Amino acid sequence: MRFLDRKGAMRRTREAFPRLEDYGRELLRRNQRCRMVGPRAFWPLFREHILDCAALLPLLPGVGRLCDIGTGGGLPGLVWALLQPELEVTLLEKGAKKAGALSSLVAALEVDNAVVVCSRAEELAGEGGERFDLVTGRAVAHTGILAEYAAPLLVPCGTLLVMKGPGYRAELEELEGGWERLGLSPGDVFLYTNFGRELYALLFHKTAEPLVRLPRRPGMAEKRKWWR
Repeated sequence: MRFLDRKGAMRRTREAFPRLEDYGRELLRRNQRCRMVGPRAFWPLFREHILDCAALLPLLPGVGRLCDIGTGGGLPGLVWALLQPELEVTLLEKGAKKAGALSSLVAALEVDNAVVVCSRAEELAGEGGERFDLVTGRAVAHTGILAEYAAPLLVPCGTLLVMKGPGYRAELEELEGGWERLGLSPGDVFLYTNFGRELYALLFHKTAEPLVRLPRRPGMAEKRKWWR
């Protein structure tokens, strides 16, 4: 485990603070009609969610294509699009109502490097995978399930970045020794803090083609877990 150096992220966050504030307020406005995020007040949302996502900026590629699976209100993908305009960000949301609300938010903020796609990860991979340099997910699913979604979407040497709390340890224990089935490395763990909370970023790299056939049909990742 390594501690994440956040100096660069803090500087970039300060520079983009007005844009991030606008995002938070627009998100809360739309959240009243379509629930996309938990907090109903601005500062809890900003501290616990937006600044949490901004902390991981040092782990992102300088340029490239990124997919945020189960993005909800755009966390973390839209935060990263605002902070790093060189990234091309796909905000993937399977719920049509949420996807519509998020599309409206992206348009209102005039974020040119982010696009909302209403689809499941398995369906997107089936249309033509291996297109993203980085795939991410925050509060979406078990690490193993998210890894299955990500593997066929990643280019060779691409990265899966998973945001987790302390419970990540139990998930990684379940997956130990099985990563080659998805063509992924066992992973690196970065510790960071956000207003006193210890949080973790898990990084996995695509080192080979998966040994199992992917993508599977929608829903199979949850029903028949690849590591069991």
